[in-house]
Amino acid sequence: MHAEFELQVRMIFSVLRNQAEREAYVLAIIGNEALIEYTMPHESTTLNIVPNPYNRETSGYKTVSYRKVHTKWLEVMTANNISWVGHPQGSVRWVTRHGIGHAEVFKFTPTARQLLEDRRNK
Repeated sequence: MHAEFELQVRMIFSVLRNQAEREAYVLAIIGNEALIEYTMPHESTTLNIVPNPYNRETSGYKTVSYRKVHTKWLEVMTANNISWVGHPQGSVRWVTRHGIGHAEVFKFTPTARQLLEDRRNK
């Protein structure tokens, strides 16, 4: 059994996703929640919001889209000069590299700073 532990920005730890351990990186913390990015096979990545403190056996999570992540997370990431890898399954980078066809292919994932600037300019 794994104990509960406090997450910190830039911390690397493991999460249990899709029946396996995945490497995760803490991008931002707001209150008792953390925005993390974890890596799947073939180097695709996914964003989750998890509770902080975190227990990988009992803590729930919410999956978040790179393009729809709330502005508050982008502001914290930008203030701390943190960026994500941003290789969601189905992205041009991911599909080009692995040759796997998907019905929907997205442009390159913008950085948190780019998304925040785009939202501020609307």
